[in-house]
Amino acid sequence: MLRVAIEAIDISGEDGIRLDAILEKVGVSPSSLYYHYGNLTGLIEAAQVERFRRVNISNATEVRQRVELIDSVEEFRKLIDFLLVTFLDSKRTIARLQRANALGSSFGRPQLLQLLRESQLEALEIGTEAIGLAQQKGFVRADLDTRAFVAWFDAQSFGRVLVELTQDNELGEGWNELAMQAARHLLFGDNL
Repeated sequence: MLRVAIEAIDISGEDGIRLDAILEKVGVSPSSLYYHYGNLTGLIEAAQVERFRRVNISNATEVRQRVELIDSVEEFRKLIDFLLVTFLDSKRTIARLQRANALGSSFGRPQLLQLLRESQLEALEIGTEAIGLAQQKGFVRADLDTRAFVAWFDAQSFGRVLVELTQDNELGEGWNELAMQAARHLLFGDNL
């Protein structure tokens, strides 16, 4: 049910969720929905949390796994450049829009907002562990507040959706360059 609800939201938004269509596609009765999610709203909230979570957690986990394998500052710099290009790429527009949609869906839904908060905090901790490990290895500035950096960079990446709304590729390229310079400065002390 959750997978089908996520697919429906991804295609048509929350308005695209039709209980009868989901139950028919999954082949379950309404009692299964009520048992697992309480009601349709519970299913929608679970789908929104999963949409938000899968992007957040996968990004943070990818960074942590890659940092664990790095043995030199040069390798770490290459990794950071790769991750910056990857995370700021316009190919991630859909993922950013899905996060924005889930966050917007939490308006007036305190329980959903709390679940999104928990997901964000979990991703923040994983990312902080990754940058903290790089700091312990001597790859980043010793005085860097790693938790604040991870929160700042996640906000930068997520906020790129506003630039993407303009559909101005030149603006997007300039924005990416500024974000990359700022991240390098914060991590390594590179001049802007």
